Amino acid sequence: MLSEITKAEGITLTDQEIDQHVEMHKQQYANNPEALKQFESPEVRSDIANHFLSEKTIDKLIALNS
Repeated sequence: MLSEITKAEGITLTDQEIDQHVEMHKQQYANNPEALKQFESPEVRSDIANHFLSEKTIDKLIALNS
């Protein structure tokens, strides 16, 4: 249902936004080389993007109902 709202509201992410969120996560694991490698995988990047897109959609819903 959330994905339907995302599409209906035209909520998207830019590559720059995704990159920023990936970098934020990398900073949290700066002392863990193994974890840092995982952030280079397309799957992890996609998971981060999906999570951020959900957050963005929820923020939009809150704004609409305030």
